[in-house]
Amino acid sequence: MVHIMLDYMIHVSFPKKDNINYKDRITAIHREYIEAGARLLRTNTFASNTINLDTDIEGVRANIKAAVQNARQAALLSGKEVYIAADIGPIPNDNMFDRQITENEYVQIVDTFAKLGVNIYVFETFSDISHIIEAIKAVPKDAFIIVQFAINQYGYSSSGLSARKSLYHWLMK
Repeated sequence: MVHIMLDYMIHVSFPKKDNINYKDRITAIHREYIEAGARLLRTNTFASNTINLDTDIEGVRANIKAAVQNARQAALLSGKEVYIAADIGPIPNDNMFDRQITENEYVQIVDTFAKLGVNIYVFETFSDISHIIEAIKAVPKDAFIIVQFAINQYGYSSSGLSARKSLYHWLMK
């Protein structure tokens, strides 16, 4: 979505805040994805957290609500069957904050999407899943979960975790 956002930007802003201030623009971008053949839209919320948005959790919730509405509006206007997925990215430097506070924020983000009826969750570009375990557990039982890891060419994340060991550990739980 960032690539297409660059074509639409006529102001200097943080694209994740555009869900509220420039909803027509975000909806148009989603519609372009649908017209190009997309049947799954990720909400414009990868960086929707208190650190990136420089707000409290209520500001994050408002941003998520607007993002879901924008994606749903694009799907409705297209007349096509389109699935909406919650896009959840890492909180910057989440390993430097109190673990309980970070885990709680991820859970609150998931809870916000759940209350809006979203049933697909994409945890995107994480280097370590330890901070999102509780959030994954908070996802409604009938929902789909996609977890994407970021690893280098040697199979390690930026936090130094081996993809092989992480996957084995995750599957064995």
